[in-house]
Amino acid sequence: MATTEPSTSRLSSREGFAPAPPSDARTAKSPLATIGETLASLRLAVVLLSMLIFLVFAGTIAQVEHGIWYVVRDGYFRVWWAWIEFQAFADFYNAFRAAEHHIDYVSDAGFWFPGGYLIGFAMAINLLAAHSLRFKVTASGTRLLAGLATTTIGTLLLGWVTLSWLDETQVGKLSESATYSLWFGVKAATIVIAAGGAAWLASRWGKLRTGDWMVLAAANLLLSIVAGGLVVGDWTIPPEAMRIVWMLAQATIAGAVVLGGCWLVFNRRAGVVLLHAGVLVLMAHEFYTGMAADESQMRIDEGQSVNFSVDSRNAELVLVDRSGKEADRHIVVDDARLANAFDSGQVISDPQLPVDIRVVEYFSNSNIASAKQQTPATKGVGKSIAASAIPKASGSSGIDLDFPSAYVELLDKKSGDSLGTYLVSTHFDDWITVPGARLAEFNLQPLDVSGQQYEVGLRLRRIYRPFSLKLIDFEFTRYAGTDTPKSYKSIVEVQDPELASRTVTIWMNNPLRYRGETFYQQSFDKTEKTTILQVAKNEGYMLPYVSCMLVLLGMVWHFGFALTNFLQRRASTQATYD
Repeated sequence: MATTEPSTSRLSSREGFAPAPPSDARTAKSPLATIGETLASLRLAVVLLSMLIFLVFAGTIAQVEHGIWYVVRDGYFRVWWAWIEFQAFADFYNAFRAAEHHIDYVSDAGFWFPGGYLIGFAMAINLLAAHSLRFKVTASGTRLLAGLATTTIGTLLLGWVTLSWLDETQVGKLSESATYSLWFGVKAATIVIAAGGAAWLASRWGKLRTGDWMVLAAANLLLSIVAGGLVVGDWTIPPEAMRIVWMLAQATIAGAVVLGGCWLVFNRRAGVVLLHAGVLVLMAHEFYTGMAADESQMRIDEGQSVNFSVDSRNAELVLVDRSGKEADRHIVVDDARLANAFDSGQVISDPQLPVDIRVVEYFSNSNIASAKQQTPATKGVGKSIAASAIPKASGSSGIDLDFPSAYVELLDKKSGDSLGTYLVSTHFDDWITVPGARLAEFNLQPLDVSGQQYEVGLRLRRIYRPFSLKLIDFEFTRYAGTDTPKSYKSIVEVQDPELASRTVTIWMNNPLRYRGETFYQQSFDKTEKTTILQVAKNEGYMLPYVSCMLVLLGMVWHFGFALTNFLQRRASTQATYD
């Protein structure tokens, strides 16, 4: 009598099949594996992204009350923990309701929420964990070694590209021959890509669905028209913009080397790996920028030499000793220390200061007006002019600059006797007010300390340099028949005791790079004889260009493979039905 073999026996006899393990063995995981899967989970990525969206929303509505710079630097984004006030949401609600339905929520109440640094750090950990668990190395042996070597070379090239633009003597302008060669390379690359696309389409004729082939052919035809226009027509890019093209081209070449290494190691997943690497580079750049980058402004009149810039978002109390034969001596106290001394009631005392300082009142933003009643000031301009507190500038009304003021009592360091209470304010700073204006004469007020003469005042924080910039000429042109500026540029002489002086021109998209800093043409004075330069110190400023090209190369590679596979599957399906 014949017997029938149980189905389970037949299945277990198949090659490569293993019976299902017991349920307890299937679910048992090591604690380390559980932690790794949690950190790499897609759910965590979605939660972090949602938290980031909420933080951006809360920070955006908080700008109405606190201003953009507080939100970015101190309140929400470049901090580990953010204090989110309920008042911001009440203001947001009131903006869309009638007056009788407003919420009058005046309070400092709120809640702690992860800040931009903490969320960004967690997202980076999630991304790295996902790669370590899900993206497996497909190469081995010689291919693996070649891939690692190629990736290392590409990474070094990216580092060289980033650092090469930090040349201390680089003006930031390409020569005419370099501009011509670069533009010729752009044209040649466009032609090669269009010709390569046409050759590939010719090889796929009859192998792809007719509709798919026609769509790709139309796209390639458009690219060919652009390539032809570049060759035949007089299409070009302004010379000052070619610097950006050159930066992107360098980043693309180095990124292509990294992509080749990733392809050897990860095969078709190389595009996703490179894309995520570009995102990590961008996140690292933002973290570094928030921690180390500095921005300031330099104002220069024609014929004037200036060796300092000012940080318009911070102030400092200064005591100036002009008794030196060669140079004045400036002793400064940061505004943050003034504010802390006012809040705590402590006296500021330092061996470098000729006096002790008691902060009677401190206003982070203020108005100045004629005094209508007695003020705390006993000396100086404060006896006739008074300061009053106003909300910090939000930028929503077009004003994004605060004007701190303070009443400071200066005390003799030996006896402790009062030398007078002075009103000091950045309203008097001659950097803000046009030199010779009414308030500028109060910038520094005389102070007598045991027969030694000083001057005291509050000014925007100054950043001094071992070199000077002299404005030789400021050129300004308008559109014909209008007051709209067409172009403006500064011709400056770099005066450096350690290097030979030289003359350079600074205009839009053509900055001066010198000693690790970049001087951009930002604005000008109403007299059209004064230039205002934006000064940025950011060693990682090239990283966004690198990041963008890594992401672009990764997307082109990944979606190129995905598109090819999709078209092949559609063609196979049609052939099957035919």
